[in-house]
Amino acid sequence: MSLSTTSEQPVAEPADAASAPVATAGAPVGAPQGDATARGSALAGAQEPASLAVGPPEGRLAGWRGRLPGVGTAVALVILFVVALWAIAPWLLAPGNPVLGTPADKFLAPSLAHPFGTDHLGRDVLTRVVHGTWRTLATAGLAVGLGVVVGTLLGLLAGTGGRLADAVTMRLADVLLAIPAILIALVVVTAYQPGPVSLGIGVGLASIATFARLTRTEVLRVRGLDFVEASFLSGASRLAVVRTHVLPHVLGPVLALLVVELGAAILAISGLGFLGFGTPPPAPEWGLLVAEGRQYLAKAWWMSTLPGAVIVTVVLSLAACGRALARRGRY
Repeated sequence: MSLSTTSEQPVAEPADAASAPVATAGAPVGAPQGDATARGSALAGAQEPASLAVGPPEGRLAGWRGRLPGVGTAVALVILFVVALWAIAPWLLAPGNPVLGTPADKFLAPSLAHPFGTDHLGRDVLTRVVHGTWRTLATAGLAVGLGVVVGTLLGLLAGTGGRLADAVTMRLADVLLAIPAILIALVVVTAYQPGPVSLGIGVGLASIATFARLTRTEVLRVRGLDFVEASFLSGASRLAVVRTHVLPHVLGPVLALLVVELGAAILAISGLGFLGFGTPPPAPEWGLLVAEGRQYLAKAWWMSTLPGAVIVTVVLSLAACGRALARRGRY
């Protein structure tokens, strides 16, 4: 009896799970393991949040640079700060007597002891400039204060009071603009006693039209905005809308114009003081100081030149600050 022999066949061993190729996200099955690993690393790097990236905050630095004043504005602010100190505490910065002088020291040229020299009575010119600052600034402040208060109220009335109020107010502003400002000031000063109060009122009346037209323009611009229309539709009163929404948006341009008009008022007041309509002598005032030295230009040029340079510097500094405020105050 023959035994049947069966042929032995090799049994396939199960593949090791660790050695089997694993399909990676983004890689086809059967791709080499090295390529799959590289693609997986690239994909993980692409999904890394951008907040982990470290770099210079250029946007933040640019924002701070935009908020800082320019070199010209910074110099103007320093000059105006010094002038403000002159007006607030003149006796600390110039302790000398601005009215009494030493006859033996007359017509001394500018030096360390007398930076602006002395005048025909031996008085220190710088001391007189410092002590005359508050008079000039007070008169200019009165003029600008009158102009900004009355002009802003008229501009608000013209922009929110309807067609009749707008027509009447603007025709009044046109009349004031048609008359030269110096002529309005001269009429007021000659009608009353010449002095700083009448001079300030005269210059202030001439500036009312400028503030009124600017305020009206800004009010009409703001009234067309969506949130103002929504306030009216929600039932808010006209006074509440003007006080809450319109007026805050108008103050920026008005403030910028106020600074510029302050410089123009100083220039006008100094010019009228030069003509003799300002503070009477011997009290120091910037326009009067320029007028006192006109008779001695050939002998003592500093008596008129240096006070005049102070006036020009202050006016230009106020103009620079006004332009900076106008750029920052736009909405």
